[in-house]
Amino acid sequence: MVHVSVASPLYGQLSVDISGPTLIQNAGTYTWQANPTGGDGSYSYQWSVHYYINNTDEQLGTDQTQDLYVDQFCNFQMQVDVTSAGMEASNTFYVQNEVGGSCGPEKPVAKSIRRRP
Repeated sequence: MVHVSVASPLYGQLSVDISGPTLIQNAGTYTWQANPTGGDGSYSYQWSVHYYINNTDEQLGTDQTQDLYVDQFCNFQMQVDVTSAGMEASNTFYVQNEVGGSCGPEKPVAKSIRRRP
């Protein structure tokens, strides 16, 4: 998991955590939630997902929660980028997907993300 935040002199440091399922064993729609702190209390969101099996990224929604239909894409990583009061924060959340059996030894790769106000 990569956690990046940037501070502002006027507001508390912006950071974000992600909550949601970490292990999926049945196909279906699942929900993850961004839990920001700091900033000015008004937040904008951008979700994306990284699929390890084919090393691709997909842009998702802009709400605080993100639904995703999960079937046979194997392990993946959710990411949310949050902005507030000119600050940005980002976090990732690894999900083990066992729908249809084991997908192999994919492991999360830490991304170094630097944001500036």
